[in-house]
Amino acid sequence: MKSQHQDDYTLLSLDGGWEETQTVSRQMEMVRKGEISKNIILDLSRLDFVQSYQIGMMIKIKSTTDELNGRFMIVGDSDEIKDILEVVDLGFMVPRFKSVEEALTSLNAKS
Repeated sequence: MKSQHQDDYTLLSLDGGWEETQTVSRQMEMVRKGEISKNIILDLSRLDFVQSYQIGMMIKIKSTTDELNGRFMIVGDSDEIKDILEVVDLGFMVPRFKSVEEALTSLNAKS
């Protein structure tokens, strides 16, 4: 997983490694402490599918950003991932965009 921190958002790019769970937990702790932005963009473009632990991570991100009045956005999800996210209701609760640039445009429009 790669992370990029900016003043008004954090970009997390998943790559399918098991260490992602620990990394997301650390990132969410940093969000709670105010060390990084409460607006999270999750890039799924490097994934062909999502596993249950990744869905759990997304739920954790969603609950943390909601709790702190932040925003959680997903970018780069394939049709297969989109279908899975809709089955678990994340597809309807989390805005999805084709690119990081589109997500940033939306984030800046609501700021």
